[in-house]
Amino acid sequence: MGITWLPALFGPYFAYRLWGAGHRPPNLISALGFALLGAAIFFFSMQVMRPRVSTSTAGPLWLLAIWAVSVVAAGLQAFGWRRLAGTLLVYGLGSRAVVVLVMILALAFNWGTHYDFVEQPGLRQLPFVTRVVVLALIPQLVAWVGFTILLGCLAGAVTALFLAARAGTARA
Repeated sequence: MGITWLPALFGPYFAYRLWGAGHRPPNLISALGFALLGAAIFFFSMQVMRPRVSTSTAGPLWLLAIWAVSVVAAGLQAFGWRRLAGTLLVYGLGSRAVVVLVMILALAFNWGTHYDFVEQPGLRQLPFVTRVVVLALIPQLVAWVGFTILLGCLAGAVTALFLAARAGTARA
């Protein structure tokens, strides 16, 4: 299991800890609803954009669109359970910063791993700093952090439903 799926574990963990500390969502149904809405936006947008990005003619506008969708889907989570979304933001930035450092090293020394692999020859020919920004910084600290918040809030909202059911409460 890679770092990508850890929010499915940390989301429930953070939700459990926040719940126990009294930092519950204002409304459980809203928290779950915003998580599901964000997931739907993210999933369906990726289904539309993925084939276009994987072609050799894909331009930077498609990447900007993917990054924007990730930010929008993650941003919605602040309306459902702000404290959980904020916690996942901090976790996501911290965990992805480590990946950025590994990617910078891989790009600098041409390790030939998935951290520096680039299918499009045009990207390989970009200056080093541009490659770091386009291939490491923005994807890791924007798109993947957005995914972290989204997946963590979805798993956290489900966890909160179980916690509320166990406590016999309908609202958080």
